[in-house]
Parts: sequence; C-alpha cells; structure tokens
Amino acid sequence: MEAIPNTMSIDGLKKTPGFTTLAKYYEKTYSTSPERLVIAKKNFISSLAAYSLFCYIMQIKDRHNGNVLIDTDGHVIHIDFGFILSIAPGGSFSLETAPFKLTEEMVNVLDGGLDSELFGEFVKAFTAGFLALKAHAQNIISTVKVLAVQSPFPCFINKDHNVVIEKLRGRFRTDLNTKETVQYCLDLIVSAYGNYGTRQYDSFQYYTNGIAI
Repeated sequence: MEAIPNTMSIDGLKKTPGFTTLAKYYEKTYSTSPERLVIAKKNFISSLAAYSLFCYIMQIKDRHNGNVLIDTDGHVIHIDFGFILSIAPGGSFSLETAPFKLTEEMVNVLDGGLDSELFGEFVKAFTAGFLALKAHAQNIISTVKVLAVQSPFPCFINKDHNVVIEKLRGRFRTDLNTKETVQYCLDLIVSAYGNYGTRQYDSFQYYTNGIAI
C-alpha cells in the first residue's frame, strides 16, 4: 500500500461542484500565472505518455476514472494494478480492448486537441518512450520471467507463463525498424483515442458503481 498525497481521482473531480470538463479544470486551477499553466500541461503530457506506454506494455486494465488521478502539479497518476498482463475485468469478454486509455476529454486538455502543438508533444513523448523501452525489451522481459516463477500474482496463477511472456515480447515489436516503429506508435494512439471499448467500460462502471464518466 502507498499513500498518494495531493491528488484527486478524475471521478472525484467530476463530482466536485462546478466541474464541467477536464480542460476547463486545468484552465481554472493552473491559470494563476501563464507559466504555471504551461508547466501543468507539460506535466500532463509527460505523465500521460509514460502511463500510456506502461498500460500498453504491461496490459494494465480496470482504467475507470476512479483509478486515474490528477495531482496538484497536473500529472496524471494511475492507481490499482490488480489487472495486469493476462487478466482483465470480464476475462476474455473484457470491454477494455484499447491499447491504453486516451479519451477525447484528455486530449482536449491539450489546447486545440488533435491538431494542437501540445498533442504533437504527446505523440513525440510516447514514440520516444516506446523506442527507449524497445531498446531495453530483453531486460524487462527477463525481469517479468523471474517474477513468473512460483508467482503469487493472479496474472500467472494457472496460466501458461510462456504464453504470457511471448505476448509481452510481441508488444515491444522488436521485428520493426525505427521508421516502422514510429508508424506503429501512431497506430496505437489512433486505436486508443476515443476507443469504443473504453467508452463502454466507463459506461459500465458508471451504471454499476456510480463512477463518473
């Protein structure tokens, strides 16, 4: 267990009186100076890129708005990693089919959305991060292999460890050259943005647990 101070879930923010959208929340909260707003949005971009990569590579699921937080500096922070690698809510019928959670509301924080310079920075950060992870793929895979041996983690219990590891290896796409990898990153982002499965899962959590969309 780890306490994460100075944060609030997106679910909590949406239930705060006066909240309208995430973009307006950033404008209202961090616009005490132009510099603070710029820093908050850059923090949002860098942390969003990092967690998007982590969620994709490790297949982190259960990404409803109760498990995605914003801290006082504007970073996106994910919590609850109970569903990872080979398991997800709903099992083989999981609604979370997106590579990672990237909603229209998140992108709208970046002035102008998909056509903005800030969204371009997110794309660059995601791609650079993917290339860096790819360069260290074998070290990451070897570490997960060690964790799989006699593991108490549900993602390995009664699972074929070799299948889990090979799927992990495949997500690094070591078969692609740099140009092809860049295109693959763009494809992942396109697939994640406004994904139907993400919207369906958020709706499911709203109707069953009251978690705000």
